[in-house]
Amino acid sequence: AERTTALEASLRAAREEIKELRARSAAMTPATVLAKNRERAARLEARLEAEEAKSAGLRRHLEKAERELARYEHEAAKGDYNPATTKVLHLKMNPAARARAQRTQDAAARELAALREENEQLKKELQQQKANTSSDGNTSIMHHSNELNSSRLEGSSGVDSSKLNQRLKEMFKEQIARFREAVYLLFGYKLDMGGAHARPKLRLRSMFAENESDDLLFQWGKGGLELCETDFATKIDRKVFVYLHQCNSVPAFLSNVTLNLFEAQTFQG
Repeated sequence: AERTTALEASLRAAREEIKELRARSAAMTPATVLAKNRERAARLEARLEAEEAKSAGLRRHLEKAERELARYEHEAAKGDYNPATTKVLHLKMNPAARARAQRTQDAAARELAALREENEQLKKELQQQKANTSSDGNTSIMHHSNELNSSRLEGSSGVDSSKLNQRLKEMFKEQIARFREAVYLLFGYKLDMGGAHARPKLRLRSMFAENESDDLLFQWGKGGLELCETDFATKIDRKVFVYLHQCNSVPAFLSNVTLNLFEAQTFQG
């Protein structure tokens, strides 16, 4: 910028000198003086043109430098840097990353503790439900018996027996479906019963099962329920079978299977 200012001052001085020479040449009549002044004026004009060209080049260079400076300032404001002149250090133990990882671990630990507490509560409820099964079953049987007696009374009063039988079938079907849905929602297992009447088989499929074919099969034996071999049963952790073989508790075994499947879906899905 200082050099440009100096050039402009030099140009102004040259212009003033040309004006002065032209004024002098106009006042002087001798041809030799006039020719000499014209020659000098031509040299000055050539010098002036050269200086103007040089000044224009300097202006272009200055404008280019200003544009590059503005671009560098813009990139610096965005956080860009030149890898050749700037080195970025990455912390091996980044405090922010460690804090995020710790928060994730704490949240997982809290959720796992809550699930274990819920599992214990489910075990207690399952034991209580098992204790109340006989009394509830008797109540349900008495309820259906009363409905059946009422239906018989209606039949003796002239009501169509076929319609009564159809109604009874629908009532039993609805009651069984409602009971199966309650078992599924409360304990997480879809229950299907089949096989011989003396030794029926119970097929259970968890709501957290990964595949449709992942099921457990129990058969009614003399000593209670016996676990039959299935593809899914062979994949269960051997530690879970402690509840079944050593503790002789089917509810505890099923609860742990449910918890393991739930954890697999929650923390790995």
